[in-house]
Amino acid sequence: MASEKRLRIKTLVMVLAMVVCANAGDLLLKLGMTEIGEVGVRKRRRRQEIKRLVREFETSGLRRSEFCQKHNLAPGTLQRGLKAPDGSRRTK
Repeated sequence: MASEKRLRIKTLVMVLAMVVCANAGDLLLKLGMTEIGEVGVRKRRRRQEIKRLVREFETSGLRRSEFCQKHNLAPGTLQRGLKAPDGSRRTK
């Protein structure tokens, strides 16, 4: 009888721990995080903001990967912003 009671308590504790972990995971996903310090969800940016970021990148002296990581910017977004309207690439 006592061992059955201990088993029920252990089961209850494990279920509670799983619920807490699931809720913590949901909260991290809502915050857009996949791992600690890594943002998984990127926001959609307006053209004006992309143009500003391109100008900032061109004067920053940073590598593309460094700039994109610092500003939570997808590398493809920066790449498209660096292209001139006629499809040719802008140079630094």
